[in-house]
Amino acid sequence: ILLLLLRYSAQFFGSHLDHLIIACGTVFNQVLLWKVQGKKDENNRTPVLQRLTGHEGVIFSLNFNKPGTLLSSVSDDRSIRLWKITNLTAFETNGFVEPLLVVYGHAARVWDAKLLETCFVSIGEDLVCNVWNYDGNVIKTHKGHSGIELYMYYNYVP
Repeated sequence: ILLLLLRYSAQFFGSHLDHLIIACGTVFNQVLLWKVQGKKDENNRTPVLQRLTGHEGVIFSLNFNKPGTLLSSVSDDRSIRLWKITNLTAFETNGFVEPLLVVYGHAARVWDAKLLETCFVSIGEDLVCNVWNYDGNVIKTHKGHSGIELYMYYNYVP
């Protein structure tokens, strides 16, 4: 119950309840991963499988890429972090997550990031929408975005 009170964002990955993974961003700068129907501990709770650390602020949003090999986390520390995921479908037995990339490109809190095949897109409180390559370079910036422009960039196809 305490964990539910401290989470700030969450994202599910999976298409079947038996393999469903949840990533949860907390107000304590961590991303927690666990299986929704994972093995229970001695207190009949599903234990956290991995804690991802590195942010210095609240985690506002999390997103998995389509195949489940990458996870993005964004924060009010103005960073976007990409995490490499190994064996997400068998995470409980032999999966793990490791830091892949940390980028800064916003002058204020980052609200969200979307992982696409060839790039990723971020939006921030600074009214900036950035399109990034997976080397961590901004390849396009749009300032002063509005709702329709966000929709266009979020559905960006190079």
